[in-house]
Amino acid sequence: MTKLYSTTLLLLLAAAAFGQPRRLIKATSSGDWGAAATWTTTGNPTTPGNNDSIVIASGVTVSISGNGTTYNVQDAIVDIFGTLVFNEASGATKHNNLNIVTASSNPVPIVRLATGATITKGSSANGTANINAYVGGTVVGGNIVGGTPQLKYSTGSVSGVPAGQTAGPTINGPAFAQNTTGQPLYFTTGSNAALPLTLTMFKASVNGNNVVINWTSQQEINTQMFLIERSTNGSSWKQVGAVPARGGASGVATNYQFEDIGAPALSYYRIKIVDNDVKTTYTSTLMTRLTNSDINVSIFPNPAVNSVNISIGSNLSQQGFTVNVLNHTGQLIAHRQIGAGTSVLSFDLTNYKTGMYTFDILFTGGTRETHKLVVTK
Repeated sequence: MTKLYSTTLLLLLAAAAFGQPRRLIKATSSGDWGAAATWTTTGNPTTPGNNDSIVIASGVTVSISGNGTTYNVQDAIVDIFGTLVFNEASGATKHNNLNIVTASSNPVPIVRLATGATITKGSSANGTANINAYVGGTVVGGNIVGGTPQLKYSTGSVSGVPAGQTAGPTINGPAFAQNTTGQPLYFTTGSNAALPLTLTMFKASVNGNNVVINWTSQQEINTQMFLIERSTNGSSWKQVGAVPARGGASGVATNYQFEDIGAPALSYYRIKIVDNDVKTTYTSTLMTRLTNSDINVSIFPNPAVNSVNISIGSNLSQQGFTVNVLNHTGQLIAHRQIGAGTSVLSFDLTNYKTGMYTFDILFTGGTRETHKLVVTK
């Protein structure tokens, strides 16, 4: 049983690219690319990483600064609605680089600028900063292994740029760059390569024994359907609703609501966005817990890739606790002590290898829980 209403918009969220689920990380306040405070995710603030959908919101400026600062991200896509600025130190002698690495040689947009968005160099920039595509490579331990590099953008001088393309030092949207080593080599101007449907709000709230999902879309030009999916473990998903898209024009907000009647005590929700050409993308994941739930601890998603969330039930959230992580041989590889008042803890798995891990959680009141987590890379 479902209900449909309208609501207001609050946050910026872009749908995933490459046709698969990925973490959304967005800059909603200006700051440096390498500062966790610049970015917002569904868990604790982190910086952009592999397989991320990276969004710079309208009116926000994100800076890449330093003398030889390099960021390598695997299979990520950067959607810019605001401004990306490269700042080099005075008299800089090294490159500041943003390297986007793709294992596949199939042409895929890796950086997209909306109308009004900009990539540029800082006013005092003296060195050279670049955006490079590394096609057919991988990021291992933060370093690039293999791949064919192709310059896409530079704050320096680039000669022989074909008509309809630009390599900087200032690029104004709409424009996009692909992971191509052949034409187009640089940013294609005058088109945004179909920027994804933008959800300006996506949230879930509990209403008795029901869960209400609210979302607001923009740029709803090629969207056919919203499929609401629910999970009780963060990894196995079931469709619980379908809402037809109403086809709002670019920049016009369209508001939706779906109510899941009789929801489980602990639930995870995401929306599968279906385009008219049947391509699909996913939102990030939201977790809800009914107020009468007596679940102590849940870990999601499971399996996980780069991070996992530990959710503490209201009956234990006022206690401090200790988290011990053991690998498949029983070796202790991580230990964290958490103070009272924590309801959701984000755990970084960037340096974890593929395999099975045990999370042993001991509360100050004596309650102990053990959970298995599968990490996949």
